[in-house]
This record gives sequence, C-alpha cells and structure tokens, in this order.
Amino acid sequence: MFRMVEHLCGHTGKVDVEGPFLAVEEQIRKIETSECPVCHARKQNIIEGFIPLHGTKEQCDRAEPIRRRALERARTLGRYSSGRDKNAFNELENTIRSIRFAEWWIAHQTDALENLARRIRL
Repeated sequence: MFRMVEHLCGHTGKVDVEGPFLAVEEQIRKIETSECPVCHARKQNIIEGFIPLHGTKEQCDRAEPIRRRALERARTLGRYSSGRDKNAFNELENTIRSIRFAEWWIAHQTDALENLARRIRL
C-alpha cells in the first residue's frame, strides 16, 4: 500500500507504507523536507549553465532527466579521452547545455549523445 506525500516544491512522491513504522516515517520526512527529483535537477541544471528548456511542463519534466543523463555520459567519456578529444568533449558538453527544446530531448532520449557527437564530428 502506498501513501502520496508532498515535497517542498508541491509535487508528490509515493511512499510504501508497508514496513517498519520508523522506516516509513523517515521516508515521509525525507520527502516532505526535499524537492522532487525533477525540481532538484532543474536547479542543478541552472547552476551548471544549462539553458532552460522550452515546451509544456510535462515535456520539460520528461526531458530534464534525459538531458542530465546525456551530460553525465559525456563527462564520463571525456574523463577517459586525451589530447584533441578533450576539446571535442568540452564542445559536446556545451552543446548539451545549449539545446533548449524539450521535444528534441524526448525524441532523442535513446540516442541524444550519439546524435550530438556526430554533429560535432566526435
């Protein structure tokens, strides 16, 4: 059985209330005192220089984690690159930060990084 609990940002989260009382209460308290993952990701993106997404709220909520994963993958690959590839991976990260259309991220949720890498000839 689940209970819906409101985050600080107003979005709701689900808590499985089947379990030890203290553990369930801790989960509820954690949700009530934190932002939801989507709002947290939005704030992180602003801090990291992302251009805000354009689209409906639902599209933006869906696109935000896709964009975040693409950046994390690019950073990971960039750490293992050398020489001229380092510059290309920096360009790739900047390109990821600059794409503002939620619709594009949704359409490329499985191949965003590959698509952008081809664009910059990486």
